Amino acid sequence: MGILTENPSLYERLSAVENLKFFARAYGITDRQRVSERIKELLDFFQLWDRRNERVATFSKGMRQKLAIARSIVHDPPILLLDEPTTGLDPEASKLIRPDREARQP
Repeated sequence: MGILTENPSLYERLSAVENLKFFARAYGITDRQRVSERIKELLDFFQLWDRRNERVATFSKGMRQKLAIARSIVHDPPILLLDEPTTGLDPEASKLIRPDREARQP
């Protein structure tokens, strides 16, 4: 299961990549290749790749929220619980998280 709490905690002294690696290991993902590919995929999706090696302490609230969402899905959970997932996100980023119903339909 993946979970995003209203006030997600991240390790501010670690970079975005280091945070995601830590949580991937905590979720039991041991394949380094798989972890690296998943982290790249998530950071690209959330438009954080260019800041991947910067400490989370330098991130804006919206960037932290994106990283927290990435953290909650790094292990591809079958169940995902989200509490206020769009808090701190700009409208464009909110659409990434909550696309229109029409966009989701085939």
